[in-house]
Amino acid sequence: MKYGLGILFALILTIPRSDIAAQDATTVLGDLRSTYDAITGLKADFSQTMNSEYMNEPQETSGTLVLMGDKYRVEAGVQTIVTDGEFTWVYNAAEDQLIINDYEEDETTFSISDFFQTFDERYTVQDLTSTSTDGVEHHILALTPTDPASFFTGVTLWVRATDNIITRLQIMDANETEMTFGLDEIQINPEIAPDSFSFTPDDGTDVVDLRS
Repeated sequence: MKYGLGILFALILTIPRSDIAAQDATTVLGDLRSTYDAITGLKADFSQTMNSEYMNEPQETSGTLVLMGDKYRVEAGVQTIVTDGEFTWVYNAAEDQLIINDYEEDETTFSISDFFQTFDERYTVQDLTSTSTDGVEHHILALTPTDPASFFTGVTLWVRATDNIITRLQIMDANETEMTFGLDEIQINPEIAPDSFSFTPDDGTDVVDLRS
């Protein structure tokens, strides 16, 4: 019996560290999927930074977002973007103009709502590390796309270890543009007003309807 246990112990000790890391990464990704499967809605403040060697300086945006499945509402500065999964409303308050169009997925546009629903199908874990952000432990997942032709070549996630909630995403695209999204004041499954995913313009607003 001691001989058998000794062999078992030796086998455990000789498992390659890369295999252990892969198992841990798979577990974290699975836990993340379970967490987001249970989320029916989300509200948060966000910040977005876009940077590229072709830009003179980074572009920064901040605002609020509301997500529910493939529906979302983003308010940032003078612009509001809303979709119900069928139509999209883009309102520019500075010009008092509303553009309405059919909702279409664009492979060159990164959608957080779509990512939250499909990350485990479209990406695999390349690396897993840990860090402390503002005193809170986070897992850092480096993801690579399952499709070699994907426009987005890599995504890095900061996942809060206490509840498996993503608080930061860093995305690199084929043009070597880096986008960073930070999420703060995150509310999970909050009460969401029924009219959050539609947009009714005021009288006098310039409405451009491009729906088919």
